[in-house]
Amino acid sequence: MNSTLTDYVFVLRCWWRIPVAFTLLSVLATALFFIAKPPEYAAKAVLFVTTPRDDERSFYEGDDYARQRADTYFALSRSPEIAKRVIDDLGIDIAPEEMIDRANLSPVHDTVLLQLTTTGDTPLQAQAIGNAYIEELRRSINALETVSAGLAPRVDLIPVRAPSSDGRAGRLPLGLILGIAAVVGLIAGAFVAVVVALLDGRLRRPKDAAEATETPVLATIRSVPWQSAESRPWDEESGRELRGTLDRLAILGSKVIMVASAERSSGKTGTALIAARALASRGSTVAIVDFDSRGSQLARVLGLDDAQTVSGLVHGGASIASAGWHGITVIPFGSNDGDPGATADHPGTERMFDQLRSSYDWVIVDTPAVLEFSDAVRLVRHADAIVLVARARQTTFDALRSACQQLTLAAGQVLGVVFVTQSACGQRRDRPGSNGSPVDGAGGSSGPQAFPTSIPTRRP
Repeated sequence: MNSTLTDYVFVLRCWWRIPVAFTLLSVLATALFFIAKPPEYAAKAVLFVTTPRDDERSFYEGDDYARQRADTYFALSRSPEIAKRVIDDLGIDIAPEEMIDRANLSPVHDTVLLQLTTTGDTPLQAQAIGNAYIEELRRSINALETVSAGLAPRVDLIPVRAPSSDGRAGRLPLGLILGIAAVVGLIAGAFVAVVVALLDGRLRRPKDAAEATETPVLATIRSVPWQSAESRPWDEESGRELRGTLDRLAILGSKVIMVASAERSSGKTGTALIAARALASRGSTVAIVDFDSRGSQLARVLGLDDAQTVSGLVHGGASIASAGWHGITVIPFGSNDGDPGATADHPGTERMFDQLRSSYDWVIVDTPAVLEFSDAVRLVRHADAIVLVARARQTTFDALRSACQQLTLAAGQVLGVVFVTQSACGQRRDRPGSNGSPVDGAGGSSGPQAFPTSIPTRRP
């Protein structure tokens, strides 16, 4: 119950504009309706249904007869013929149907009284319609209730209270009506927000990514504009959070870590750089291999010499140069002439990874989007572990699940997800716990027991 309520609250925090918009539109529409609608005024009259009462018996019979006639008189008041006569009496240019809607005759409970309520554009018109209706009703009833050879009708209507103004027609004050409209708009907007949230497949919380991949959330970090070579304090903290997660998973001996994502612009390259700097900051030797064969820009963005490339190492057999960026060896892909995707299957690729394994404590491999190119799937055999990256409000649930399934089918060991936030609604950056582990408030599991035990445990 609490989880369901929390989900609804989260949806409303994400899509709060929809309930607000519906509320404002509902109030505005109601206000415009009352502004555009001409005002109506009401007049009320009370009529007494009288019958002959010559003796005690006729007294009770007359009362019973009068009560039985109430429904008949109500139907008679709805007669178009009477409405036409009222219109003729007053000289009003309206249809009989509209005149019928302006008059309402109803019995007073447990009495022989009838209440007539009439409406008009002005208080005087409402009273005039009431008087005309009383006269026409009395005339019709007298004609119908007078038997042949009789001198007086069996029933007559006696006005007890003449039509008098009752103010504007309507039961509720305008302020209360607008309040009701606001509540209705808010409820409708909340319902629409829930429907939109169900139809929107984009990830919003770390636990959504965990459900899509059926793996834990390794870390939750902020949006990573990796195009800047300068490091910010929150970059370093995010890297330590991810590094602590990797240490806790006991994969320090796993040399090659592949960083993958379902689509482009998910923060994958930035996550790889942050993790590499965090690992290098404690003295580990780290290499970043950019296997994005279609759009490698690391060397240009980081201001590095483009002499050493993946293409050169794979096809030319060149030796690996020393570190060049904050103590980290960065190897961009290089030229993508010909068929860049074929590099993943080249025999020299395995030789390059063997050299990297023997030279570095950590090898971080940045790969193209899994769902756009097959490079990442074909590189799985060279990686000891895979970290998926998902961006809030961009990566979809189905896309992340499909990417995870493709990597798993290729015998890849998907450790979990790094969730990149974008100041998403209701999303706050998780802080490390006292033991250095990330606190995943969205429900992502943590701890060594949550991960496969088949990860290699080689240590340098």
